[in-house]
Amino acid sequence: MLDTITRPVAGEMATMDRLIERGSRRGPAHVWPICAHVAGLSGKRIRPAIFLLASKALSNGSYSERREALVSIAASIELIHTASLLHDDVIDEASARRGGPSANARFGNRASVLMGDLLWCEASDLAIAVGGRRLIEELTKAARATTMGEMMETMPDMDRGSCISMMEGKTGSLFSASGRLAAIVGEAGEEAEAWLAEYGRCLGISFQLTDDIIDSSGSDIDPVSARNVELVGGRPAARRLAREHSDMAREALAGMGQCPELRSLVELASYVADRGA
Repeated sequence: MLDTITRPVAGEMATMDRLIERGSRRGPAHVWPICAHVAGLSGKRIRPAIFLLASKALSNGSYSERREALVSIAASIELIHTASLLHDDVIDEASARRGGPSANARFGNRASVLMGDLLWCEASDLAIAVGGRRLIEELTKAARATTMGEMMETMPDMDRGSCISMMEGKTGSLFSASGRLAAIVGEAGEEAEAWLAEYGRCLGISFQLTDDIIDSSGSDIDPVSARNVELVGGRPAARRLAREHSDMAREALAGMGQCPELRSLVELASYVADRGA
């Protein structure tokens, strides 16, 4: 399903994956096993897909000329996300990630933290090589908001409002930056920036809600995800809230017209809200 939605940028996503794999294999040979493990943690790549689809929608025929730079920015976005996962698993003492052992469970906390640091550096290098000041500022702002959201999740006395604010920072910030950056790079103007940033923010909250629903189900229940689901009113309420935010994401695109890439972004919102249903 997701492969079909992101088909308009399938070639760019494949090139991005090769760029990420090459970047994760830096360092001395004894760290290559963890590099290969990290490269194999192929997630859904939704954040870079948002950026590439939106960039293509705004290209006005110039997409092919900027393709290499856009793929580098997409890779930077995904590397920031992957680095945050490595650090998050260490903090949470997680033993599994995406159906397999987490990097910290297989290689230890020290190696995982250092690998996360390396990926942050790779992300920065890619962004600096192709981007201007605003690009760097937006990525830095998103990384900071992601970290603040992770810090909020450690609060012992969260309520429903602070839980949703945590999701907005932890997940929504990088989703939002992925949309906003497409408008910035494409010089599409403040209105398009606002629309795409709001699309990403709402979609990120929906994504985190469905993640928590999935991770609080079955035999291997994540206690943090279970707490988050209960804070928003239980699984049915969490699913309704996820669908509401995906509806809001679709509404944010209403003024942008029609093209295959924008239709893919609309379909992506439906996909995110119904995951695990």
